[in-house]
Amino acid sequence: TFGYADGVGSIFVYENDLFSVSYPVNNNADSGKKYYDGGASGFGYGLVYDDIVFNDTGRGLIFAGAPLAGHIVSQNTTGPVDTVRTTVGTGSSSTYVKEGLVKISSLHPSGLEEIEQTILLSPRPQSYDLFGQSIFVQRNTSTKLMLVGAPGTSTTGSGAVYSYTVASTGTAVSITY
Repeated sequence: TFGYADGVGSIFVYENDLFSVSYPVNNNADSGKKYYDGGASGFGYGLVYDDIVFNDTGRGLIFAGAPLAGHIVSQNTTGPVDTVRTTVGTGSSSTYVKEGLVKISSLHPSGLEEIEQTILLSPRPQSYDLFGQSIFVQRNTSTKLMLVGAPGTSTTGSGAVYSYTVASTGTAVSITY
């Protein structure tokens, strides 16, 4: 299930007890958040649960899009183009609005605590990209095809679909473009 709290967005996981995964927004770029925007992130708009057990957690991975996220903090705010881009919450904030992102998380095996695996950014960052509005993940295999929709690509007006390979073997998630 997915819900909004002040437009930020949350994912609710039910397994005996309620657990919520959210992606808080902060207006201060120096707060250690991975993006800051005064408005909604759309977190959970695109959502896939992969039921292949990840890293002996007893649970699979959660792929959640936040297509309205902007001003994302990363080491390289303008590129490089056509490569895998992620954020770790350090670096400079981009000037792009509604560029979007996809957060990949697992759940801790001893409870419903979220473990962030990575946050994927658009390989061609730009304002109004809406990267992460739709997500497809090939399930039932450890190496997966992931397609991420970005319907608002402003330079062409036609949108884009980005293709990735996601390997979730061992204790980490690796992504190739």
